[in-house]
Parts: sequence; structure tokens; C-alpha cells
Amino acid sequence: RTGTWEQVTVVTLSDFGRTLTWNGRGTDHAWAGHQMALGGALKSGQVFGEYPRDLRETDANPLNIGRGRLIPTMPWEGIWHALAQWFGVSDADTMKTILPNLHRFDPVANHIITAEQLFEAAPPSPPVPPPSPSPPPAPPAPPLSPPTMPPPPKSPPQPNMPPPPSHCRGPIMKSWEGMNTWW
Repeated sequence: RTGTWEQVTVVTLSDFGRTLTWNGRGTDHAWAGHQMALGGALKSGQVFGEYPRDLRETDANPLNIGRGRLIPTMPWEGIWHALAQWFGVSDADTMKTILPNLHRFDPVANHIITAEQLFEAAPPSPPVPPPSPSPPPAPPAPPLSPPTMPPPPKSPPQPNMPPPPSHCRGPIMKSWEGMNTWW
């Protein structure tokens, strides 16, 4: 469908960062991490937050507090605020329910991203409901039964007919009598 990509936003993130230094068997959990957003309505080429100018542990680098642990410059709520706005959340009470720690961060200091900063276009319009399903097909007609034939007429008794031989009594006799009615 044309225009669907403009209604899609994909966000990747991790709930924890990693240290930049090796601990002998890998790296440890840390605070700073990265998030990426992709979608047809996003303003492209943006980087939010502050990347350290120097990764060394020095007094000139307040973001690296030792052992390669970087302090994040934007909260986790930063991107979710913009997405909630894009999805139509506009009142403060609902936003507080969705992001209960939002009040702890300063939107003026660019800690919180707005929909206007992240997206080119207006929020996606609600999806068009699918067409109503067609009524179910009518049940098939019952099969036609073969035409019924009227029972054959009873033959009038034939007085001149000799009785069957004595060895033809029993089932054979009935069968023979039945055949007689059809003639």
C-alpha cells in the first residue's frame, strides 16, 4: 500500500548500556545506551543527546565516571514522549500515566524530545477499517432425490398358472413370485 511507511515508526533500544572497558571476561552493565528510530515520517539525520568528545577518564570528560561507564545525557522517557504525542496523547494527565518520571526531566535542556522535533509529518491518521465482510454464502441446496417410481401394479391372480414345484418353496419361491409381479 502506498503511504504505509509514513504511518510506521520502529524504535530499537536496550534497557542498559555496557562499560567501555574490559573486565577480564567481557564488559559490565552500565547506564548509557543508544536508541534508534526508523520510519517514513521521521526527520532524518538527527542525533539527540550528547556524545562525549573524549572517551578517556579525565576531569575534562564529566560523562565518563570511570571504567568506561558513561552517564546518559537523555532519559529513557525522551523518545517515548515524542512517540506518545505522535500517537495522539495530548493531555498532561495521560502523559503522566504513560511516563510517570517525565516531571523529573527538563524539556528546555533537550532532555525530552517532542513530536515536532522527531517527525516531519502530522501523526498518522487512524487506520481505515477493513470493509465489512460479505455475508456468508447460502447453504447448498439439498441434493435432488432421484425420481420415485410408483410401485408396480399388482398382477391379477392368474388362476391358470400352476403352483411352483415343491423344491421352489421358501426364499426362492418369494423371489420367483416377486419376479412374476414385474412381468
